[in-house]
Amino acid sequence: MSIEVQNISKNYGEQKALDAVSFSVKKGEIVGFLGPNGAGKSTLLAVLATVIRPTFGRVAQPHRPATRLIRNTQENWHGYRSSGSRRVVHGV
Repeated sequence: MSIEVQNISKNYGEQKALDAVSFSVKKGEIVGFLGPNGAGKSTLLAVLATVIRPTFGRVAQPHRPATRLIRNTQENWHGYRSSGSRRVVHGV
């Protein structure tokens, strides 16, 4: 199972919180978001958790509808193993 984020943008009026963010996360991979205050880290996590909708772009898990992406959030976070590859997405 993997997650694909394609050109996610989120605008609040004239203010851009996210501007065309794209990346993918493979099964077993651990990803962290680093960036200064106001860089969009919390906004991106809210989009991934389907708490807010992006202005533009797509978040998907292959073979699963996007609306069910993070349905079992608690299970996914608590059941995640610390082994596997790690990657950091900078500037978000």
